[in-house]
Amino acid sequence: MFRPPTRLPRLDFFRDLEPEQAMLVSSCFCPVDFQRGQRIFTQGEEANTVYVLNSGEVELHFQPNEEFNYSVTTTIVRPGEAFGWSAALGRSHYSATAICRADALTLAISSQD
Repeated sequence: MFRPPTRLPRLDFFRDLEPEQAMLVSSCFCPVDFQRGQRIFTQGEEANTVYVLNSGEVELHFQPNEEFNYSVTTTIVRPGEAFGWSAALGRSHYSATAICRADALTLAISSQD
């Protein structure tokens, strides 16, 4: 069971929030840990969560065509950055695969929130 953080970490993603906004937003996030090499989500999977990376590194891979068995690393996500934007943008499926490059601590928020 996940518990919402009592405070948002000092990440650039949250820097422009007023204290009242930060309190409201923090109640929607849950901390989620991932291990190096772990897949967070897969391209084509239902997009239902947006993540903010607190620590570690995450690679985003894009597979341009299902007929070819290769993918391209498009982004290295670093602390303070968000990923899984498909869920926030109302897209039904993730457009990339997210894999932990190093042990990672994230804050996750449901697309419904």
